[in-house]
Amino acid sequence: MTVNNQAQYKNDMKGTLIKFFALPIVVLFALFSMTAMGMKGVSNADSMVSAKALDPNNCVSGTSISSLSHPGNSNYSYYDTVQAKWTFSIPTSEDIQAGDTLTLPIPPELTALTNDTFDIKSPSGAVFAHVVLNKDTGTVTMTFEQPAATADQNHTITGDLELPLTFNNNGSIQPGKTNNIHWGINGWTTPIYVDPQEAPATGEKIFKWSSFDKNDENLIHWGVRYNAVAGMTTKNGVIKDTVLPGHAICSSIKAIYVRYIPGTLDYNPTTYNGQSEIPQSQIHQTSSQGFTVDIGDITDPDVAIVLLYDTRITDGRSSISYLNLATYTNDGVQGDTAQAYQAITRGSGGADNTPVNPVNPVNPTPNPTPAPTPNKGGGDNDNGGNGGNGGNGGGYVTPKGNGGNGDNSNSGSNASNTTNGQGHFTLPATGKQADQAGVIVTAIATAVTAAFTWLFGRKH
Repeated sequence: MTVNNQAQYKNDMKGTLIKFFALPIVVLFALFSMTAMGMKGVSNADSMVSAKALDPNNCVSGTSISSLSHPGNSNYSYYDTVQAKWTFSIPTSEDIQAGDTLTLPIPPELTALTNDTFDIKSPSGAVFAHVVLNKDTGTVTMTFEQPAATADQNHTITGDLELPLTFNNNGSIQPGKTNNIHWGINGWTTPIYVDPQEAPATGEKIFKWSSFDKNDENLIHWGVRYNAVAGMTTKNGVIKDTVLPGHAICSSIKAIYVRYIPGTLDYNPTTYNGQSEIPQSQIHQTSSQGFTVDIGDITDPDVAIVLLYDTRITDGRSSISYLNLATYTNDGVQGDTAQAYQAITRGSGGADNTPVNPVNPVNPTPNPTPAPTPNKGGGDNDNGGNGGNGGNGGGYVTPKGNGGNGDNSNSGSNASNTTNGQGHFTLPATGKQADQAGVIVTAIATAVTAAFTWLFGRKH
């Protein structure tokens, strides 16, 4: 072997050894890179399976409304607190996953007193959904949890959701007429008769009412009317107001002279002895829980007094309602006591139970398929739901006393609830893994083939 041949041989052997040791490195690098790429692909595929919005037209089987202020009555008072109930039935075809949502519109004729959050649980205590009530948007959104997703794999999930609401004072409810409650689901409506709006009861001497502030869920506006229709004269009169625990006075107190318009709840400001208001020197706030007003002598029987002030909730909204009392003395004689409860919206519900007498509203036109079957209303506890709360500002001096609904306004807007088609046709997890595994194997085989071609493809 010549010197040149020896040198060539050494170079060839050196190249072969380099390729021999480099091959495992190339293959391992290919394995690592392709596996990382594949896992990233799996991760990306998983992230594409986003939560979907269920269509209430497919998932709500019935709705109902009943009076909490006058249980069992078929007619409603304009100031009643009513119980709205949605019965849901979610089939396995919906393929519920944790994070999926179901948004229910509150009928525009109704409004919530406050925002609220609560859980819907199964009889065993498993949380099936977290519920958020948004007073401003007029919607109730259920976000499903894993127990619901697990149950939905085996059977249709049934349950209910209940909310205490009041009639919206946006003009959609007409006292003295039959009004339709529009649920915004499947075109359903429920006709109810609302009694004519009442004037102060004959002989009423003192009365209280309340309402939540439009923008501050912890601020309550209170009113007291004295001698609106009683036609009394007053001597050395004193009105005493007591705020019970859970809230406290947070504003100045106004005491104004008014004259009520006969047959209505409306009044016009007036003057008495040249004054439109009782001087602040005659208003004595004893603490954040009460005050007195020295109204003195009033000889005109048509002059009434209205007190206005605010309280702020101090217990973190842990109470279901907030109580206030007002009474008076006239010529040293103790008079009637008026009381008012300002309720908060406290929703409830249950899931994965067998519905009892699901209630469907009146058929829309044209009739849906299948047509809903009308049934009796009720605030029953069919599916684990709890009863509602007390009335809004209800007065109890006389049997027919009703508190004002005040500033409980609502935009009445209904959410647009659409089903995400992509969410219904997502690739099952096993299918995604098999698909990604095929990509990984193909990539590795290509890398190994390239490495062997590089190793043995050259001539020495």
